[in-house]
Amino acid sequence: MKQKTHHPVSARQRRDGLYYLYYPRGWIIIALLLFTATATAQEQTPPSGEFPIGAYFNKQTRTDPDYYNLFALTGMDWIVQYAADSTQEFVSPYNLMADNADRETDYIMHYSTAWYSKWEAEEDQNIYNKVGVKHRDSQGNIIGKSATYLGKQCWSTEGLSAPACSLVYGPHYHQEKLYKRWYYSPEERYTKLKYIPRFNMALKVNGNVQPDEEVCKLYVVVRHSWNDGNGNWFPNVDDTLKGPITFYVSDFQANGQFADFYIIDSTNWYRYPEEFRDNPNDNKIAAPENLGGRWVDIYGDQGIQFCIDWLRTDDKCTLYVDYIEVYDLEGWKVFAEGDSITISQTIQDIKGYAQNFSNWSNLKYWMGHGEPFSLDAYTPIKTVDAILKSAFTGAPPLMTVLYPYWETLVNNDIQLERYYNTVQPEKLMIDFYPFSANYTTARFEDWEAFRKQLQIASSLQPGFYYWAQAFGYRQVDNWFVWRQPNANELKAQTMFALSHGVRGIIYMAFDAYLTWEQQIGYYIHEGIIDTGKNPTDLFFVLKYNLVPRLKGKLGKTLMKLNYMGEYLQLQRKENESPPPPVEHNYLILGDGVPAL
Repeated sequence: MKQKTHHPVSARQRRDGLYYLYYPRGWIIIALLLFTATATAQEQTPPSGEFPIGAYFNKQTRTDPDYYNLFALTGMDWIVQYAADSTQEFVSPYNLMADNADRETDYIMHYSTAWYSKWEAEEDQNIYNKVGVKHRDSQGNIIGKSATYLGKQCWSTEGLSAPACSLVYGPHYHQEKLYKRWYYSPEERYTKLKYIPRFNMALKVNGNVQPDEEVCKLYVVVRHSWNDGNGNWFPNVDDTLKGPITFYVSDFQANGQFADFYIIDSTNWYRYPEEFRDNPNDNKIAAPENLGGRWVDIYGDQGIQFCIDWLRTDDKCTLYVDYIEVYDLEGWKVFAEGDSITISQTIQDIKGYAQNFSNWSNLKYWMGHGEPFSLDAYTPIKTVDAILKSAFTGAPPLMTVLYPYWETLVNNDIQLERYYNTVQPEKLMIDFYPFSANYTTARFEDWEAFRKQLQIASSLQPGFYYWAQAFGYRQVDNWFVWRQPNANELKAQTMFALSHGVRGIIYMAFDAYLTWEQQIGYYIHEGIIDTGKNPTDLFFVLKYNLVPRLKGKLGKTLMKLNYMGEYLQLQRKENESPPPPVEHNYLILGDGVPAL
């Protein structure tokens, strides 16, 4: 086995905290100029308070005082835990992000993990592989036209006198196949997620027509690609999830008013078949389409489509389409279909839940939807956040941890940008895990993907928070999916995030526990403290290195700096001799070594 190579560092380099700390086997050194040319003093008033640093606690150790006693020794002052009478004495000394997700009556989490999108039919997305409602046929001809009817801007069949299958289709985006509700069983997270599509339309009769004459056809299609694991690749397969259902003149309002239309066969909802389910970790790794047995719907014009075909051969009727909605049966249906009393009561349930904790002065955020990966998540998140802020003066807002896709683009959208611009969270927090079980050290590709997301996040909200990887999944002596970083890697990850303007870090996770899943069996979710309540090396590097520095001069200085987004990459060759010296200008990272 090769010995790790160490370089001497100067006292100044140690003091500045800008040398890097991690020398993996495999010596392809990547030097990134990250700090000295990119951080300048803020012109605006510096934020008050110390640098926020904390850790996430799992449910399994919620009321075990031993873990809280160990947490107190680290010096961290933020904690993510369930807020209840049973935990108040343990969490009261710390700033709290309340992660209340035990049951459906934990209303904040329940409704922030619902799904809803509304698509205006008059949108005319003219780029075929971008998200949006479309009206063009395969030759690029526009089918129908924008119109104003009964005071509403909509899409219409004005000018059409022949059938058309491209009147309305799209928007082409990824939908989730499971709920991020951990109070459901693993199977229920899939089976309970049922989407209801709803079309708002009106029919204006221009001539003599019969009630049983056809008007249009509605259906729902998903476009995705399949890799069977044997080298066979099937790109852009279209599968129907709902319908088609034909609608007749008699189905529309006789007075030409707008009405809601559902695709009803035995139900009014659709659910993704079991074979179309995503692997829950596919969005966090490179090139999931290379994995065998996977349906993928996150590239280009893949994803869900809500389709309207025009069936008439004359112009005796004109169809007007205002918008299309989609929402989940077990969540946003209350807001989409409920009467004013039901909606008011639901809003009060959320507000009342928050008001029950109005005397918890240390409660700073309510945790919401964990790692949402579909556009359908954004409206519920934004709405619940607004409800919380209206609960009482100074009420804690919602905190959502977003895991931006490894390859940045989802259906040709920069996912992190769309999320932020849509939701406008009070505080942006992202997680991105560079330590995969497939490699004994992180690769350049992992650090580079990480850098891209940090750059984007900083451009959207300077001073954003980072949810850092301090965990791994282990079966006996083997890691799977995620490898827990060692102490030097934890420092590397932390410094990498800090050098991109992060102003708050939560480590996932403080505690460890044994768990079981049907397809995996028993495994350990490793944390900063192991299952025997023993501190790991990560505990000591936090206690004696990272926390004192971030609560001291380094942290106070960082809170006064403004990251400018400039960087420079310099790649060193493998086995370069002599090895380049460590400089305080550079953060030195190593190429990943595949796990055996």
